[in-house]
Amino acid sequence: MKCSNYEKNRDEAQPDMQEFADTLVRLMPRLVQGLMHQERNHLARGLITVPQFWTLQHVATAGATCMHELAQRLGVKSSTFTSMADKMVRQGLVKRRSGADRRMVMLEVAAKGRAILDQIYREKRQAVKRLYAEVPASDRAVYLRVITQVVQNIDAAPLRPARPRHTANQPSKRHRQSRTDNTGPVHAATTQRPASGKTP
Repeated sequence: MKCSNYEKNRDEAQPDMQEFADTLVRLMPRLVQGLMHQERNHLARGLITVPQFWTLQHVATAGATCMHELAQRLGVKSSTFTSMADKMVRQGLVKRRSGADRRMVMLEVAAKGRAILDQIYREKRQAVKRLYAEVPASDRAVYLRVITQVVQNIDAAPLRPARPRHTANQPSKRHRQSRTDNTGPVHAATTQRPASGKTP
Protein backbone atom coordinates (compact mmCIF):
# COMPACT_ATOMS: atom_id res chain seq x y z
CA MET A 1 0.00 0.00 0.00
CA LYS A 2 1.30 3.44 -0.95
CA CYS A 3 2.22 5.50 2.07
CA SER A 4 1.73 9.27 1.94
CA ASN A 5 4.41 11.74 2.91
CA TYR A 6 2.25 12.79 5.84
CA GLU A 7 2.09 9.23 7.17
CA LYS A 8 5.84 8.78 6.68
CA ASN A 9 6.74 11.94 8.55
CA ARG A 10 4.08 12.15 11.25
CA ASP A 11 6.33 10.49 13.85
CA GLU A 12 9.22 12.88 13.17
CA ALA A 13 9.91 15.83 15.44
CA GLN A 14 7.19 18.44 14.93
CA PRO A 15 8.12 22.13 14.56
CA ASP A 16 7.25 24.46 17.40
CA MET A 17 4.88 27.37 16.75
CA GLN A 18 7.66 29.86 15.99
CA GLU A 19 9.25 27.55 13.42
CA PHE A 20 5.83 26.78 11.97
CA ALA A 21 5.02 30.49 11.61
CA ASP A 22 8.41 31.30 10.08
CA THR A 23 8.10 28.51 7.52
CA LEU A 24 4.50 29.33 6.62
CA VAL A 25 5.26 33.04 6.18
CA ARG A 26 8.13 32.11 3.87
CA LEU A 27 6.19 29.57 1.80
CA MET A 28 2.76 31.20 1.51
CA PRO A 29 3.77 34.06 -0.85
CA ARG A 30 5.55 31.55 -3.11
CA LEU A 31 2.43 29.38 -3.21
CA VAL A 32 0.19 32.31 -4.12
CA GLN A 33 2.71 33.46 -6.73
CA GLY A 34 2.86 29.96 -8.22
CA LEU A 35 -0.92 29.87 -8.57
CA MET A 36 -1.23 33.33 -10.09
CA HIS A 37 1.55 32.71 -12.62
CA GLN A 38 -0.76 30.16 -14.25
CA GLU A 39 -3.68 32.58 -14.46
CA ARG A 40 -4.55 35.34 -16.94
CA ASN A 41 -7.64 36.77 -15.27
CA HIS A 42 -8.31 40.35 -14.10
CA LEU A 43 -6.85 39.68 -10.64
CA ALA A 44 -3.65 38.06 -11.92
CA ARG A 45 -3.08 40.93 -14.39
CA GLY A 46 -3.69 43.61 -11.77
CA LEU A 47 -6.85 44.94 -13.43
CA ILE A 48 -8.69 44.59 -10.13
CA THR A 49 -7.17 44.72 -6.64
CA VAL A 50 -7.35 42.07 -3.93
CA PRO A 51 -9.78 44.18 -1.79
CA GLN A 52 -11.99 44.59 -4.87
CA PHE A 53 -11.89 40.82 -5.40
CA TRP A 54 -12.85 40.18 -1.77
CA THR A 55 -15.73 42.65 -2.09
CA LEU A 56 -16.96 40.97 -5.27
CA GLN A 57 -16.74 37.57 -3.60
CA HIS A 58 -18.83 38.68 -0.65
CA VAL A 59 -21.61 40.47 -2.51
CA ALA A 60 -21.83 37.66 -5.09
CA THR A 61 -22.25 35.09 -2.31
CA ALA A 62 -24.24 36.98 0.33
CA GLY A 63 -26.20 39.27 -1.98
CA ALA A 64 -26.61 43.03 -1.62
CA THR A 65 -24.61 44.16 1.42
CA CYS A 66 -24.44 47.41 3.36
CA MET A 67 -21.31 49.40 2.56
CA HIS A 68 -20.61 49.92 6.26
CA GLU A 69 -20.48 46.14 6.80
CA LEU A 70 -18.20 45.69 3.79
CA ALA A 71 -15.82 48.33 5.17
CA GLN A 72 -15.72 46.46 8.49
CA ARG A 73 -14.98 43.18 6.75
CA LEU A 74 -12.04 44.75 4.93
CA GLY A 75 -10.86 46.48 8.11
CA VAL A 76 -10.88 49.95 6.55
CA LYS A 77 -12.65 53.21 7.35
CA SER A 78 -15.98 53.90 5.66
CA SER A 79 -14.50 56.84 3.75
CA THR A 80 -11.73 54.63 2.36
CA PHE A 81 -14.19 51.97 1.29
CA THR A 82 -16.50 54.55 -0.29
CA SER A 83 -13.65 55.67 -2.58
CA MET A 84 -13.02 52.07 -3.60
CA ALA A 85 -16.73 51.43 -4.15
CA ASP A 86 -16.98 54.53 -6.37
CA LYS A 87 -14.24 53.10 -8.58
CA MET A 88 -15.89 49.66 -8.70
CA VAL A 89 -19.18 51.28 -9.78
CA ARG A 90 -17.39 53.20 -12.54
CA GLN A 91 -15.71 49.96 -13.66
CA GLY A 92 -19.13 48.29 -13.89
CA LEU A 93 -18.24 45.64 -11.26
CA VAL A 94 -20.97 46.48 -8.75
CA LYS A 95 -24.17 48.52 -8.52
CA ARG A 96 -25.46 50.72 -5.73
CA ARG A 97 -29.00 50.62 -4.40
CA SER A 98 -30.85 51.87 -1.35
CA GLY A 99 -31.67 49.52 1.49
CA ALA A 100 -34.89 49.33 3.50
CA ASP A 101 -33.63 52.42 5.25
CA ARG A 102 -32.97 54.90 2.43
CA ARG A 103 -29.97 56.24 4.32
CA MET A 104 -28.34 52.81 4.01
CA VAL A 105 -26.39 52.29 0.76
CA MET A 106 -26.06 48.71 -0.47
CA LEU A 107 -23.71 47.18 -3.02
CA GLU A 108 -24.66 44.29 -5.28
CA VAL A 109 -22.63 42.50 -7.93
CA ALA A 110 -23.16 43.58 -11.55
CA ALA A 111 -23.11 41.25 -14.57
CA LYS A 112 -19.55 42.26 -15.45
CA GLY A 113 -18.37 41.64 -11.89
CA ARG A 114 -19.95 38.18 -11.84
CA ALA A 115 -18.37 37.28 -15.19
CA ILE A 116 -14.95 38.32 -13.86
CA LEU A 117 -15.46 36.22 -10.72
CA ASP A 118 -16.46 33.20 -12.80
CA GLN A 119 -13.27 33.54 -14.86
CA ILE A 120 -11.11 33.87 -11.73
CA TYR A 121 -12.68 30.80 -10.11
CA ARG A 122 -12.35 28.77 -13.32
CA GLU A 123 -8.67 29.56 -13.74
CA LYS A 124 -7.89 29.03 -10.05
CA ARG A 125 -9.51 25.59 -10.10
CA GLN A 126 -7.38 24.59 -13.08
CA ALA A 127 -4.21 25.95 -11.44
CA VAL A 128 -4.92 24.07 -8.19
CA LYS A 129 -5.49 20.81 -10.04
CA ARG A 130 -2.19 21.19 -11.89
CA LEU A 131 -0.13 22.14 -8.82
CA TYR A 132 -1.58 19.46 -6.53
CA ALA A 133 -1.78 16.65 -9.05
CA GLU A 134 1.34 14.95 -7.61
CA VAL A 135 0.27 15.34 -3.97
CA PRO A 136 -1.23 12.08 -2.58
CA ALA A 137 -4.97 12.15 -1.94
CA SER A 138 -4.49 11.47 1.79
CA ASP A 139 -2.22 14.52 2.09
CA ARG A 140 -4.74 16.66 0.21
CA ALA A 141 -7.42 15.55 2.67
CA VAL A 142 -5.26 16.62 5.64
CA TYR A 143 -4.49 19.91 3.88
CA LEU A 144 -8.20 20.63 3.39
CA ARG A 145 -9.02 19.79 7.01
CA VAL A 146 -6.40 22.24 8.28
CA ILE A 147 -7.47 25.05 5.95
CA THR A 148 -11.14 24.48 6.77
CA GLN A 149 -10.40 24.71 10.51
CA VAL A 150 -8.43 27.93 10.08
CA VAL A 151 -11.19 29.52 7.97
CA GLN A 152 -13.80 28.51 10.55
CA ASN A 153 -11.72 30.20 13.25
CA ILE A 154 -11.49 33.34 11.12
CA ASP A 155 -15.25 33.39 10.49
CA ALA A 156 -15.97 32.92 14.20
CA ALA A 157 -13.83 35.90 15.21
CA PRO A 158 -15.70 39.22 15.66
CA LEU A 159 -15.14 41.95 13.10
CA ARG A 160 -12.73 44.59 14.36
CA PRO A 161 -13.20 48.26 13.49
CA ALA A 162 -10.57 49.94 11.36
CA ARG A 163 -7.71 51.54 13.28
CA PRO A 164 -7.36 55.29 12.85
CA ARG A 165 -4.35 56.18 10.73
CA HIS A 166 -2.29 59.31 11.41
CA THR A 167 -1.30 61.37 8.38
CA ALA A 168 1.04 64.28 7.85
CA ASN A 169 -1.87 66.66 8.35
CA GLN A 170 -3.15 64.81 11.40
CA PRO A 171 -0.63 64.93 14.29
CA SER A 172 -0.46 62.08 16.76
CA LYS A 173 -1.99 62.28 20.22
CA ARG A 174 1.46 62.79 21.81
CA HIS A 175 2.22 65.64 19.39
CA ARG A 176 -1.14 67.28 20.00
CA GLN A 177 -0.62 67.02 23.76
CA SER A 178 2.81 68.65 23.56
CA ARG A 179 1.33 71.53 21.58
CA THR A 180 -1.51 72.10 24.04
CA ASP A 181 0.61 71.73 27.20
CA ASN A 182 1.07 75.36 28.34
CA THR A 183 2.86 74.63 31.59
CA GLY A 184 6.39 74.15 30.26
CA PRO A 185 9.21 76.63 29.58
CA VAL A 186 8.85 76.20 25.78
CA HIS A 187 5.30 77.52 25.88
CA ALA A 188 6.32 80.40 28.09
CA ALA A 189 9.19 81.34 25.79
CA THR A 190 7.03 81.31 22.67
CA THR A 191 3.96 83.04 24.01
CA GLN A 192 5.28 85.64 26.46
CA ARG A 193 4.82 89.21 25.18
CA PRO A 194 6.86 92.28 26.11
CA ALA A 195 5.62 94.45 28.91
CA SER A 196 4.49 97.06 26.37
CA GLY A 197 2.07 94.50 24.90
CA LYS A 198 3.61 94.87 21.41
CA THR A 199 4.98 91.96 19.50
CA PRO A 200 8.72 92.40 18.79
